[in-house]
Amino acid sequence: MGTTVAACLVVDPTRAVIGHAGDSRVYLSRDGCMQLLTCDHTIAQEMIDAGRLTPADAELTQYKHILTRNLGVEQGVRAELVEMPLQVGDRLLLCTDGLYGCAAPDAIQTVLASRDVLQATARALVDLGIEQWPRVGQRLGRRA
Repeated sequence: MGTTVAACLVVDPTRAVIGHAGDSRVYLSRDGCMQLLTCDHTIAQEMIDAGRLTPADAELTQYKHILTRNLGVEQGVRAELVEMPLQVGDRLLLCTDGLYGCAAPDAIQTVLASRDVLQATARALVDLGIEQWPRVGQRLGRRA
């Protein structure tokens, strides 16, 4: 059994190093806009990259959650590392599909842009994912 990881080291107020493996994600919220900084390590993403699947079709495929990189299956992991500049007011969101798979990107961005204290923002994001879960479960034919 394997798991995914997203990690961030803020080196100083002007830069951070982001690492990830799997389909946990890192987003940047800056000046009211949210940007995905990572690329999923899944078969579906590889099919998108190869031009064999559209992003919309990838949301519906069985390959969406089949990982090509993860922690725990093999002895080592090929984490993807990226160094990025930071600006005053930036917010980084590290999350799993328990959030981005349930809540709409604009709803996530609204919470991130709220400028609430970080603990309140984190709680609001958890609540958003929980609130949206029954609808996702119904779309997938699951009971909430």
